[in-house]
Amino acid sequence: METTSSFDYWLRRQRKALDLTQQVLAERGGCSLAAIKKIESDERRPSRQITERIEQVPPSLLSMLSFKFKLFIESKFANNVHNLG
Repeated sequence: METTSSFDYWLRRQRKALDLTQQVLAERGGCSLAAIKKIESDERRPSRQITERIEQVPPSLLSMLSFKFKLFIESKFANNVHNLG
């Protein structure tokens, strides 16, 4: 089983778990399909605006994604702080 903590991998897994295409996520997130493809392939880091737009997608589709995203960011922050000490 492959495990990774990269944002691109996490976003792709969450999108697929919700049965969303990259196009639908892009439309609902207010960005281009190319941006989503680049984010998911780790060619581009998502801007704060894109992540906020994705979080604002109707709760019926992405409430779990938003919640898991916040947990992911919190865990990454905790790991980074822990690694500094």
